Amino acid sequence: MSRPARGIFLVIMLTVLAAGVGLIAFHVVDQKTAALIQSTTAPPVSVTTPVTTPVTTTQASAALPSAIPTTTALGTSQTPVDSFATPQSPPSTPAVPSPAAQADFNRLSFHDDFTSLASIDVTATGKTGYRWYTDTPFGWKDPLPHLSLTGQGLLIRPQAGRYNNGTWSISTVSPTTGVGTGFRFGYFEARMRFDPKLALGKKGWPSFWAMSRPRVVDDSTIRYAEIDFFESTDNGTRFNASLHDWQPSGIRQFHDTMNTATHELAQRFDAHQWHVFGCLWKPGSVSWYLDNHHLLTQRYSSTGVPLPNAENHPSGTYSITDAHEQMVILGSAQGWPIEVDWVRIWQP
Repeated sequence: MSRPARGIFLVIMLTVLAAGVGLIAFHVVDQKTAALIQSTTAPPVSVTTPVTTPVTTTQASAALPSAIPTTTALGTSQTPVDSFATPQSPPSTPAVPSPAAQADFNRLSFHDDFTSLASIDVTATGKTGYRWYTDTPFGWKDPLPHLSLTGQGLLIRPQAGRYNNGTWSISTVSPTTGVGTGFRFGYFEARMRFDPKLALGKKGWPSFWAMSRPRVVDDSTIRYAEIDFFESTDNGTRFNASLHDWQPSGIRQFHDTMNTATHELAQRFDAHQWHVFGCLWKPGSVSWYLDNHHLLTQRYSSTGVPLPNAENHPSGTYSITDAHEQMVILGSAQGWPIEVDWVRIWQP
C-alpha cells in the first residue's frame, strides 16, 4: 500500500474508533440516567450493609429506640435491659437510719413503698411472688381486709371476724402455705398514721408487729415469741412496745411485758401526722424507736433475768425470741383504718 493510501486508511480507522468510544460512553451515561430516573419513581428498597468495623455500645445504643416497659412478676412497670442499651440507673436506696447503722444493719433486705397492690396477695391464694399475704392463721378463715391506695400509701381497713380482731390484716408469710419472707434480727420500720379518735369501742388497734414463723405456719412450737414493734392501745393514746414469751404450763399461760413507752416523745406524738415506728432486734435485746429516737430497750439471756424486770420474770424469759424467724404483720381494727406509707427492714 502506498504511503498516501496508508494515511487515508489510518484516518478512517481513528474515526471509527472514536465513534465506538462515543457510543460506549453514551450507553454508560444513558444507563446511569435511567437508573436515576427509576430511583425517583420506584419504591425505595431497603439494603443491609454489613458492618466491617467494630461498633461500640454507646454508638449502637444511640441508634436504638427506647426500651418498652414490661410487667414483672409483681406487676410493676420496669424497663428491660437491652444488651446494647445504656444501663439504667438503679432506684435510689434510702439512707440507712441511724439505729440500723449503729448495729451494722446496712442492707435493705425488704421494702415496700405501696405504689401498687400487686405486691399483695389480695385474694389470699397463698402463692409465691408476693411481699404480703392476706390469709389468716390457725384456720380462722376470717373476712379479708379492704385494701386501697391513697396516693400517699396503703390504706388498711380490717374486717373483723370471729377470731381476728383486725390486727392481723397482711403479713410477710402466708400462714396457710408458709411461702413468704421471715426475718431473724434486723431493724424494722414503718411510716404510718391513723386517727386516734376512732379508737372508741374498738376491739383492736393500729399495730405493726411480728410473730414466730414456726408457730404460725406449723402450729407445733409450744414456746414462741411475739414482738410488738408498735401498738396504739387505750383509746389510741398510748404507744405500747411489747415483747411476749408465750409458754404452756398446764393451762396455757405466758410471760408478757407491756412496756408502755414513757418517753415524752411517745406521750405527745400526734398520730394524725406521719411517724416512723422502728424496732431494733439484736441477739439478746429489742429496742423501740419513734422517728429514730430511742424509747426503751429490753435485754434478755438464757441464763439471766430480763432487764428491766419489773414483773419479776425468771431467768431465761424472752430468750426464745432469738430462736425463730419472725413474720411481720400489719393491721388495725374494723372501723379504725391505718395508712402505711412504707415498710423497710434492714439487716447485716
